[in-house]
Amino acid sequence: MDSVLCNSLLIALSSFVASSLLVGFVVSSYLMVFCGLKPQYGRDYEGRWWAGPGLNAKMSWFLQELPSFLLPFCTLVIYGDFAFKPVNAFLLALLSFHYFNRSCVYPLLIRGGKPSALLTVVLAFGFCLVNGFLQSQHLLCVAEYPQIGRASCRERV
Repeated sequence: MDSVLCNSLLIALSSFVASSLLVGFVVSSYLMVFCGLKPQYGRDYEGRWWAGPGLNAKMSWFLQELPSFLLPFCTLVIYGDFAFKPVNAFLLALLSFHYFNRSCVYPLLIRGGKPSALLTVVLAFGFCLVNGFLQSQHLLCVAEYPQIGRASCRERV
């Protein structure tokens, strides 16, 4: 697809960002396992000074999950010329629906809930921003799926 989102520089950036996520996962796993660092949300929230003030559980969940909904949804709406890639459009719509449920419906179902530290919400927001970007970028520019139709189903049988 000839799009602003599909140039080689942005695809290279996507690869770098994905690698950075992997490094972040390894570092945070090390800190939790070997240094005893606990995530500051839910039942593990202890109000540590370094994690920032506690935020309402519903609001923090909504804020941290919102980018994973908005980026794929906006990609689908703005760059929605998927006429020749219906499978990609369907997968992007499923991703948008899933994260709509996680960011807009689930917070309304939380009963009570312990606060989340500001640092945790900011880090989760950043992760969801990167996740939404990578998922959208992949489905818009990289993924190639065969067209599914009656003929292809008959050929498989």
